[in-house]
Amino acid sequence: MAIKFLSAIDLGGLELVNAKPQFVVGANLINTGTPQAGELLASAHEGRIVYDSTANVVKFSDGSTWLDVSGDIRSITAGSGLTGDATSGDVTLAVGAGTGITVNANDVALDTTHTRNVAHDSVTLTAGAGLTGGGAIDTSRTFAVGAGTGITVNADDIELTNSGNLTQYKLLMWGASQLEQPDITRTVDLSNNETITFGGAAVVIAGNLTVNGTTTSVNSNEVNIGDSIIKLNSDETASATQDAGFEVERGTDANVSFIWNETNDYFSTVNQKLHIGTVDTMTPAGDDFFYMYENATGETGIIKKANVNTVADLMGAAKWFTLDPTQDSVSKTGNAYTITHDYNTQKIMVQIVDSSTFETVNVDVTRPTTSTVKVTFGNTVTDGDYIAILNAAKLNGDTLAYEGLSQSP
Repeated sequence: MAIKFLSAIDLGGLELVNAKPQFVVGANLINTGTPQAGELLASAHEGRIVYDSTANVVKFSDGSTWLDVSGDIRSITAGSGLTGDATSGDVTLAVGAGTGITVNANDVALDTTHTRNVAHDSVTLTAGAGLTGGGAIDTSRTFAVGAGTGITVNADDIELTNSGNLTQYKLLMWGASQLEQPDITRTVDLSNNETITFGGAAVVIAGNLTVNGTTTSVNSNEVNIGDSIIKLNSDETASATQDAGFEVERGTDANVSFIWNETNDYFSTVNQKLHIGTVDTMTPAGDDFFYMYENATGETGIIKKANVNTVADLMGAAKWFTLDPTQDSVSKTGNAYTITHDYNTQKIMVQIVDSSTFETVNVDVTRPTTSTVKVTFGNTVTDGDYIAILNAAKLNGDTLAYEGLSQSP
């Protein structure tokens, strides 16, 4: 149990033998806050020395912080060019004077009397491309610009040969004929609008060509493009909103166009005819497609496709149905068979034939709706013994007016 001393202890200058500071867990040495049981607040223990048993270092309080006083420098070693190694006490590092170097009280200087600082026999100056006058620096050297083709070197300047022929705002190509009649001309008007004209037989650009203006004009009579696909509207990044295509200038006549209509999602010649050179022929099956002209309201000029069965229904072409209720399009009640068709009209010619002899038989035939035909036999017949052949009349014989798929008879 520790004995408390409530007054200062004066040892009279004698040694404190076999003493050690108080051991405290590092977490209990706090710098701020309200101390809890076992915690030591730095501001409450100014000048106190303890041993941090967690970090194994001696610490003391300066009234605001617990400071580590153990230190971590054990020795100092002078590096290259320095002297003054030590393991204790005050240390002074000094710069060692080397060949051609003098060390003074407050500075380090070149020893200008030493030959190493004034002799340059091994140093050579090399004249780069376009220059002459290189060599060792044991003497004065003058570098000169070599005059090349089209360049004149004067005493104090360099100029283009024949520079007297230059005209403001004109870029000239080398050569006498170009100087008289330049192939490249650059002009700038008062609004700083520039025009560059290239003459000669051809202009070749090895890299990419980017044109940032609003209009690109090509006045040649023939344009050859190596790319197999020409992309229009290439700066579009969001959802498409602009029409795109080709317009043909026709002078005093109205221009014509071939345009992709973004609103209606189709290509259009706008208000001009479209001529197709040839159309392939085929021997169609029921699932093959014909291309048809649709003249519905608001769709004039649109070409649509329909399969063969749809075309047959539209034209009223003949179809045959086996009178057997196992067929999807045939139902039976008593001695009556009802056929469901797609002609959408009651103007239908109906023949009933024997499925074996193909002889025509006479039975009671009615047309209840625009999509059904009813065949009634006087007596019971065997399913599948007879076939109904239907043929629709799709045009009005008096006026030849198109009846349409949605009209009633």
